Amino acid sequence: MARRLGWPGTRREHDAAVAELAARHAVAIEHYRAGRVATALPLSSKIVLSCRTVLGERHPDTLVAEGNLAVAYVRAGHVDGLATLDEEYRVRALELGPDDPRALSAQEALATAHRLREGTDEAIRLGEEVVAARERVLGTAHVDTLVSRLGLGLSCAQARAVP
Repeated sequence: MARRLGWPGTRREHDAAVAELAARHAVAIEHYRAGRVATALPLSSKIVLSCRTVLGERHPDTLVAEGNLAVAYVRAGHVDGLATLDEEYRVRALELGPDDPRALSAQEALATAHRLREGTDEAIRLGEEVVAARERVLGTAHVDTLVSRLGLGLSCAQARAVP
């Protein structure tokens, strides 16, 4: 069989490598969700590098892994975390399309990061954009649309609470 995206060997070997990446990614996400960001960061970094090799630079799953790494950077308080998350959103919107649910998830994550960093004006702007897009693409009652509305509401409440 032909080689795929720089991964040597057969389709079966490629599929096994992809399955192993997915399992490693799940472990990194569990560490992140459990609050072990210091453990999740190096795991996520290695996964991103592996995804780029196995899947390709702009494969949707590579972009998702990069986005998860960017979120971990923000949560860990890295100076460039917010800029990395912003870049990840822009790349997803460019590569997948601005209305792709994965691009909208990245935009939602960016809005949340701004809200948590007290950047309420930007959080509100991004939140309004993602709510409008999710309503148009997914419908008004979709769970992702409702999550985006909640985030926007929290940003608006935070903005009013600031003296």
